[in-house]
Amino acid sequence: MTVFASAQSLDTLAVGSSSGLPGQGGYSFSIHLINATTIKGLVFNLKDLPDSLKITDVALTALSAGFRVDTVSVGGAMKFMMIPVDGVGPLFSPDSGAILDITVKVDANAVGGTFATLSLDSVNVADAGNQAISPVLVDGRFWFGQKGDVVYNAAVDLFDVLRMIDSAIQRPPVPTEYEQWAGDINEDGLIDVVDIGLAMDMAVSFVTTSSNPIVSDESQTMGSVRIDIPLLPDDFSG
Repeated sequence: MTVFASAQSLDTLAVGSSSGLPGQGGYSFSIHLINATTIKGLVFNLKDLPDSLKITDVALTALSAGFRVDTVSVGGAMKFMMIPVDGVGPLFSPDSGAILDITVKVDANAVGGTFATLSLDSVNVADAGNQAISPVLVDGRFWFGQKGDVVYNAAVDLFDVLRMIDSAIQRPPVPTEYEQWAGDINEDGLIDVVDIGLAMDMAVSFVTTSSNPIVSDESQTMGSVRIDIPLLPDDFSG
């Protein structure tokens, strides 16, 4: 994820976005730092609303390799403290990139087709002279679903493709936030023929994987899908 600081601020601390299915784990997102100020240490709380994620791992990145990170659970949030390993250096020189990679598991009761807001609070950032600075904070989102699964049934199938066609030709109803996110597979800001083609490939792959047919190696490398959409009467619904 690329995050840009606002014109009014020289330093930004941002949470990246991600997605995953309820009851499953191994999903990750990053904490990003964009700084014009040399930074010595950071303390912040990370929380998700609604409370549907459990942190299973926290890893430093190439940008934060000279730091140590300590975590503690505090009132439904996870508190992070990052300081240089020797307490002196190296510091975060002006740069931009991920400083933490966080792996989570999604609660089985999370509502598919919705999202949790990933936010930071109680943020304390110190510059090289131990003076406090106030970075801009940017929230992230964790979607409970997956790209291509527009109607959300934990699969990518024909129903998703048809809903994406409706969205592409602006046929009502207007896509929900989740449908827009899930249908924009190539993340270019809209649902178009490219996304529909990708969804068709995903749907065929899902059917093949789920049914697990016994076929020859040659037949596994061949196949196609075609959907002809006829004109429908104005009073058609469903």
